[in-house]
Amino acid sequence: MEKFKSDCVSLITAGFERIIVLSVFHILVGLNLGKLTLIPDSFLIYLTLAFLGYFFAYYKKKRKDLYWFSLGLFPLPFTLFLMLNYFISFNPTHETIKYTGYVTPASTGESDFFIIGIRIQLENQAYVQYPGIRSFLDRTEIEGNSITYTFKTGLFGVRVVHEREFSSVKRK
Repeated sequence: MEKFKSDCVSLITAGFERIIVLSVFHILVGLNLGKLTLIPDSFLIYLTLAFLGYFFAYYKKKRKDLYWFSLGLFPLPFTLFLMLNYFISFNPTHETIKYTGYVTPASTGESDFFIIGIRIQLENQAYVQYPGIRSFLDRTEIEGNSITYTFKTGLFGVRVVHEREFSSVKRK
């Protein structure tokens, strides 16, 4: 119990507010921009595992700055990568794809590690490896039978989705 109290005091004196704000910032950027960036879920899972590995390795080395480095500074390069790649993007292209309906991750065997909400199934299994661009928080957002994506090429060459618009296209 004494060790727990000393850890709490250490956490508060190490700038707890700063750590919490940075952690929330990294999580929000990772979830919002990560799902719009054409990065496979396996890469995001790998980064999460690397983050946890770094956390425990640093924990054994130095406990004083553990929270600051592992929660505040370690995710910073990935967060900057996502932000720069998304906000400095060029060469817009539009792609219209019909979708066949809603799916649940369990029915398709897809990963749902970072995705919350409803997911559409695109025709011909298009973008099946990128569930983030096919996921929506609410079913009311989804109208019609096709979706038009506006892709741009980011600063680091990774494509990002800037706009998603639903419409109705007559089936042949």
